[in-house]
Amino acid sequence: MPSRRSRVKMDPLVKAVRARESKRMAKVERTEGIRRASTRRRVAKQKNPEECEKLGEKKLFEHVGPCGIVLRPRRGKTVPQTEHTNSYNHSPRTPPQKLTGVDRKTSLKKKKREKKGIIPREMDNPTPPKKVKVRSRTSSMVKSEGENGRKTPRKKRKTSGKRISRKSSSNFDPQVFISKTATLPKKAAKIAEILKELYPDPPIPLNHWNTFTLLVAVMLSAQTTDGKVNDVTMKLFKICPTPATLAAIAYDSLLAIVRSVGLAPTKSKNLINMAKMLISDFDGNVPSTMENLVKLPGVGRKTASVVLSQAFNLNTFPVDTHIHRLAVRWGLAPEGADVLKVEHCLRALYPAPEWRNLHLQMIYFGREWCQAKKHEAKACPVCCWAAGAVNRANTARLSRGQVAAMKSPKKASKNIILCSEARIMADKFKKAFGLQLAE
Repeated sequence: MPSRRSRVKMDPLVKAVRARESKRMAKVERTEGIRRASTRRRVAKQKNPEECEKLGEKKLFEHVGPCGIVLRPRRGKTVPQTEHTNSYNHSPRTPPQKLTGVDRKTSLKKKKREKKGIIPREMDNPTPPKKVKVRSRTSSMVKSEGENGRKTPRKKRKTSGKRISRKSSSNFDPQVFISKTATLPKKAAKIAEILKELYPDPPIPLNHWNTFTLLVAVMLSAQTTDGKVNDVTMKLFKICPTPATLAAIAYDSLLAIVRSVGLAPTKSKNLINMAKMLISDFDGNVPSTMENLVKLPGVGRKTASVVLSQAFNLNTFPVDTHIHRLAVRWGLAPEGADVLKVEHCLRALYPAPEWRNLHLQMIYFGREWCQAKKHEAKACPVCCWAAGAVNRANTARLSRGQVAAMKSPKKASKNIILCSEARIMADKFKKAFGLQLAE
């Protein structure tokens, strides 16, 4: 059999040693070239110092060292703007021009190619730069580089003046969506019956004892579980039970208490500013209107709706992440609807006196039965008949015995508070703050 020539691969260790050695040799050549240039300048300065003063030391003794490196003396020497000779062909050469924009990029690419040896090095005068137009989306100018390098204004495009208008949530009419499906009001009523059977008197999962403590707890609950918020408020309310104490606390000490909650730096700033605004504008009392609540730092529409509903017993329907998910999953709101559209649909489907309890019932049901991930529609008391494209035709709800026979899945997180756990945590909170409540 004829033997085949096999290519021997270089050992990576040998390759790395050779690359290191080549770098070291290049550095040695450079240092030796600089040393020779310095001795040459010193000797030439001793022989004819007058010529050095006339032409300038830097430009007179500039030369090309080993590896094609241009060697120059130290900085700080003045250079006259006169023509000087090149060390190779003694032809006059003008000082290099500062390039900007596209010409600078092309010159840098050319230098890289010269170092690699792809194109020969140019020693003559460089060609003048061409006019290049650079258009940007933001600027209304065109950069032209030539003899003067001035900027010329660009002609503005003619526009028709028409802009694309997106449909906002304020223009959304929930009655149009409800009228498309005749069985939707009956379906919503059956869902409300199941929620009432499971959670007849739902408690508030956040620990508080007055309107101010409820506002603080709701502000801390953004993008955080209620279990973590209750752990934080247990420490916070012992130090800052009133707006005056919260406004007087230092930022660092408050941040140390609230650090375990998500977005702690922003929330701590908003809490201090909110307490100061309550004292200055509202005499230390929490306002009872949506307009005034939204003015407070860190208070949005959802936070204001929760406070108005739970503290002042006003008819508002706060839409939580669980409520948004369940309303779309059950078909009570259109797919892809935002928070405001979901709120409009739920307000149109349910009467106003039921909004306060229904808000908490949907939250507890979403945490216990209808979770976001790993959800089985067959094991859910509502989704088994109300959700999905297959089961929409079957609108017959389950009986009480069938609902009681079902077992809820495991909790998605330890810090999530269910309805049964909320009552236990509320009792512990009352015992811990019994002295303050009595006062």
